[in-house]
Amino acid sequence: MDRCIVCGKKEVFKDHLCRECFIKQNPVVKSIKPFSIELCVKCNRTIENGKALTLEDSIREHLLKAIKLNDGFELKKIDFNTRIDKNIIAVEFSVKAIIDGKNVKDNYVIEIPLKKGICKDCNKKDSKAYKGILQVRCRNQEILDKIKKALFSSKNFIKSSFSDEKNGFNIKYLDISETRRMIEEFKKEFYGYSSYSNELFSRDNQTSKDILRTNIRYSPLPFKGGDVILLDNRYYEVKKLKPLMLYDIKKKELKRFDDKRVEQEFSMCKIHSAQLIKLYPEPELLNPNTFRGAKVENKKFFNGRDVVVGDYLNAIFINENAYIVSEVKKEKRKEKKEGEQINKKEKK
Repeated sequence: MDRCIVCGKKEVFKDHLCRECFIKQNPVVKSIKPFSIELCVKCNRTIENGKALTLEDSIREHLLKAIKLNDGFELKKIDFNTRIDKNIIAVEFSVKAIIDGKNVKDNYVIEIPLKKGICKDCNKKDSKAYKGILQVRCRNQEILDKIKKALFSSKNFIKSSFSDEKNGFNIKYLDISETRRMIEEFKKEFYGYSSYSNELFSRDNQTSKDILRTNIRYSPLPFKGGDVILLDNRYYEVKKLKPLMLYDIKKKELKRFDDKRVEQEFSMCKIHSAQLIKLYPEPELLNPNTFRGAKVENKKFFNGRDVVVGDYLNAIFINENAYIVSEVKKEKRKEKKEGEQINKKEKK
């Protein structure tokens, strides 16, 4: 009786080898093309070219396309088990095939990257339920990011409907009362303006009443207290938002302005954190752009303040002169003192 030339088994499958040894030397699968799967977070179906499938059907469909068999093998069946771990689908599968009229089976393990999204069906359901669109417009990206973060943390807004627009974004909402409430909260921090407009969406076939959707536009002020802006070729520090009070840094005057005009015409100035390098006879800050000393024009800032050389101040630089716009940052001084105390203890 013939025996396997590798392991010695009496059963010979092909080429003087038993079934197991033959599969080891001649794997059924030649290659597996990498692929990923996108799963709808609402219905747990996969998103494939616009159509939704069950996870099992999607994996089976992908495997059939991705697997390439070695020469001589004819695919018969694929069986598999899956396990989802965060953003990975672990798949253990067996490939049943035929070679020279004989059945063979080979086992494999792969990991499939998992993406998450919303399928078209769920997106349509959300779209039918929404009551309107919130349009947020602002020239300050930091403020836009804060508002976006607050909206995304609320279940009242459809995240999949979010779209970037010039100087802002649009997003659909589900409940107008909750949207109004959030806008009022934003106004407490960012002030600004809101407006409401209704548009015809459809008509009720039973009552013949118009079904309206309300679009809301909110425009927060693009600056906050402590910012420095350039307006009419003059530099102003924002002291108060409602009413809008601006402090002329050069003239040292506090003026009231129309916020709508300022919003349209202003440009933002960069505030630098600059180190005080000299106090007497004339205080100077280190200009972070030129690394040279810049004379402080508003010297009255130091009156009655605990300021020492080495402290960091928030300032702007105009024509190589410095204008301090806010209080001393004392955290760095505190860290410096603590470091000096530690060094003294180590020397002792």
